Amino acid sequence: MEPPQSSSFKMATHLILLRPHYYFSGPSIAHRSFSGASVLDTSGATPFTQNARAFTRFIRSTFNTYVRGTPLWVLQGIVKPIVRASVSHKVYGFITNPVLTTIVFIATIYLWQVPEAHDMAVRSDLIHSGMHMTMLLSGFLFWWLVIDPKPHRSRLHFGLRILYLGLIVIPNTILGAAITFNSNLLYEAYQEFPQPLGLSPIIDQQLGGLILWVFGDMMSILAAGIVMILWYKKEQEQEQNNIPVA
Repeated sequence: MEPPQSSSFKMATHLILLRPHYYFSGPSIAHRSFSGASVLDTSGATPFTQNARAFTRFIRSTFNTYVRGTPLWVLQGIVKPIVRASVSHKVYGFITNPVLTTIVFIATIYLWQVPEAHDMAVRSDLIHSGMHMTMLLSGFLFWWLVIDPKPHRSRLHFGLRILYLGLIVIPNTILGAAITFNSNLLYEAYQEFPQPLGLSPIIDQQLGGLILWVFGDMMSILAAGIVMILWYKKEQEQEQNNIPVA
């Protein structure tokens, strides 16, 4: 298995990316925008969603603590002008292009499953952190269009979002299945570290491929189901208000 890594690097990266949006959009909006758990709140009061709500509360308290520590002059004098600049809007429009985000998201997953690249990430803390950073950024951009954060409405209609999610299922399935059913050890670096539960490196590799395959597809399918529910609820609200559905 991969050597243990500190989670502080990932948390810090999350917070740095979320801070400007949180500040200018308002706390309640940012909470809905960036906590995937809060989206699940619409599917009913199940044990899973109860845990999701608890996680949402934890994220909110973390955001509040983090944003309050930022000097006002930094937010008003640096962050605000950058966010409102016309070039920022152009850059935002480019990096949130659905075609681009899908390609980058899938390419990043495939890149780090190349044996040479994966072995380097396992052996080097710096490269390993870089792997997590690129995966975080590509995932952030991809899911941004699905979550539909206000006031920056997603450019994708609900139906297109479902298709958008479906597009990543096929390549993810192919990659996961290729690793799971491969009888050869693809990642030699696994032999250099102790294996948990006494698993052999090849079993460890196959389990990793299975997790990538099953859980990766499951998240996309689950998200597509949630989007369908939100789509239905929006249509019901628009019908009640006699507003034509876009």
